[in-house]
Amino acid sequence: MNNTSNTSTQNENKNESIIDKKDSMKCIECGCDIDNTYEIFCGQFIRLLRCPKCGKVADKYIEYDNVLVFLDMLLQKRPVYRHLLFNHDESINGFFIKLFFGSLLLESYIRQMTTLTPSIYSFIWNGIQIVIEDIFFF
Repeated sequence: MNNTSNTSTQNENKNESIIDKKDSMKCIECGCDIDNTYEIFCGQFIRLLRCPKCGKVADKYIEYDNVLVFLDMLLQKRPVYRHLLFNHDESINGFFIKLFFGSLLLESYIRQMTTLTPSIYSFIWNGIQIVIEDIFFF
């Protein structure tokens, strides 16, 4: 009897630590600071929360598989970058950083091939423009 109460207390503490592990979470649609992106109820179900500012789901990528997150990265969707920078699990940080730089190089190469006079300087400049457009100006 005592073991089951300890186990349920440990599970509740684990669920609370999952929710409170990030200090600065952001809505992926508008960039507004939010407390949580989801809440756990009945010990195993999650419910996505809405942003108080824009009224949309604060972070839909919580339920997405990594493959879908990667596809949205390749499609250069801005909300996926907000999810990766502010709201995702830090254990997969290195994987998505590599994917980000890979997609950055791919986008730079595509822009490079569409310029009239391709050179290494235009390739570097295209990479800088992509970082400025996609990261700093969500």
